[in-house]
Amino acid sequence: MCDLRRPAAGGMMDLAYVCEWEKWSKSTHCPSVPLACAWSCRNLIAFTMDLRSDDQDLTRMIHILDTEHPWDLHSIPSEHHEAITCLEWDQSGSRLLSADADGQIKCWSMADHLANSWESSVGSLVEGDPIVALSWLHNGVKLALHVEKSGASSFGEKFSRVKFSPSLTLFGGKPMEGWIAVTVSGLVTVSLLFLLEYCMVTGYDWWDILLHVQPSMVQSLVEKLHEEYTRQTAALQQVLSTRILAMKASLCKLSPCTVTRVCDYHTKLFLIAISSTLKSLLRPHFLNTPDKSPGDRLTEICTKITDVDIDKVMINLKTEEFVL
Repeated sequence: MCDLRRPAAGGMMDLAYVCEWEKWSKSTHCPSVPLACAWSCRNLIAFTMDLRSDDQDLTRMIHILDTEHPWDLHSIPSEHHEAITCLEWDQSGSRLLSADADGQIKCWSMADHLANSWESSVGSLVEGDPIVALSWLHNGVKLALHVEKSGASSFGEKFSRVKFSPSLTLFGGKPMEGWIAVTVSGLVTVSLLFLLEYCMVTGYDWWDILLHVQPSMVQSLVEKLHEEYTRQTAALQQVLSTRILAMKASLCKLSPCTVTRVCDYHTKLFLIAISSTLKSLLRPHFLNTPDKSPGDRLTEICTKITDVDIDKVMINLKTEEFVL
């Protein structure tokens, strides 16, 4: 049943119509969780629903309807074994991608150009890695709308072709057809890296972030964190040098493959602390040799004096150059 409603006066959005199908039993028909839905440029709507059999087996269904004839619903058994997480139409509105929580992707296309006949001929599988986002490769065709020239009589002035390259090209510059998918593992790695960078810059503790790090992610996280650190300016690297070492040590504790590095990072932190302490103790009133820093002068004195007794070394220091 389709109920046409009059637009509400003064409303920001108008209700076109409401469709009510026959009441289905909740024991056999239940909405997918989460519900996946997509609207094509041909005004075709695709959405998911689960159908439960008498044996309690779930069939993942994809329903497609035309908004001009919403009472005519076409249903497709998707053959997905896990919940469908994404639906994505292509630019022509004639092909539909469906992806599930097990990493399976199916490409549905119209059979004989009929909106009530669909078939899946190609697909891909990233086993065990849930898909969270899908997108078709761009074919390079893009138009720009010039609002300021809406009164012009020529379509060429109102609409113009934008210089835009296809996502991938074949021989001769022909756009390649295909899709790109984002999986949970890659998305988690990127999000954790961003949070670790935030803690490193702000000085916040990162213990709660480590709770979400899996042992298999440690190696890639440490490498990517080091890559981002080396891209910073020398001054900022000096400020963050101890924090990144402490962060690497915390990460390496989480995996048996990298636990041997923890001692190295802690040793380096300890040596940096000793070096910083000694440098902070060198506070000269004035320098007899402006071309040399207090550290250079101390190194020179220690080189000349071979005695290992630190008290004898300190006796030979000039108090005007070194205040300990």
